[in-house]
Amino acid sequence: MQTTCENCKFKIMDGEEQIGCSLGILDQLSKNGVEILSHEVAEGKFKKFQGVCMYRRPNEWVGELLTEVFIPATFVIIHTGEIEKLAKTVDSLLKVKSPKPFKTIVCHDTHDLKEIKSAVANLKNSQCVYLVDKIYKDIMYDEAFKRAKNGWVFFVRSGHKVPEDYLEVVNYTKNSLLHDFVAISGEIEGYMSIIYKALRGCSGTHIKEKVQAITQKELYENYRGLRRPIKVQ
Repeated sequence: MQTTCENCKFKIMDGEEQIGCSLGILDQLSKNGVEILSHEVAEGKFKKFQGVCMYRRPNEWVGELLTEVFIPATFVIIHTGEIEKLAKTVDSLLKVKSPKPFKTIVCHDTHDLKEIKSAVANLKNSQCVYLVDKIYKDIMYDEAFKRAKNGWVFFVRSGHKVPEDYLEVVNYTKNSLLHDFVAISGEIEGYMSIIYKALRGCSGTHIKEKVQAITQKELYENYRGLRRPIKVQ
């Protein structure tokens, strides 16, 4: 897919020719090796490139840009064993920073549903899915994905803590550095929903064998060492 800056609120013009982007998108894409081309029409000469720009907005647009583009997310907790493990992960999710509400799905093999619901009582927008006989198989990922929202789906085992800045870090690497990745490996496995669906999840082989993923370590190295957010004017 190709994006043109024609009719975008953030283009910088010199007469009838575009010379840049007020958000710095074109500069960042160039640093990433994306070729910026010219697109000439009767109204003038504009920039274009291969790919999608989530920041593109019409001239009449008003709103909170960084909140709008912040990645929507679903966390899937895979729970087996002691309820204390689930409580530990839930407690970490309660502290995760995000300008957008995220969804949480608990896939579990616990017969005591009351105990599970009590553990997630303070989590907004959460649901519990009883998946005994599936919990140890790849199909568990696909079952959870059916209940996820668009955006990104993150799988975490109960007992692990999700860092409070996790979504901020993923969003920064994706939406500020504009790195082109669709999966994340590590204690928390993440997948872009549209890619998960296109590759049919774990049908045939596990989704993690079908895509090349950036590591959680790489995400944090980018965030801590190179932090420079998109300029919103």
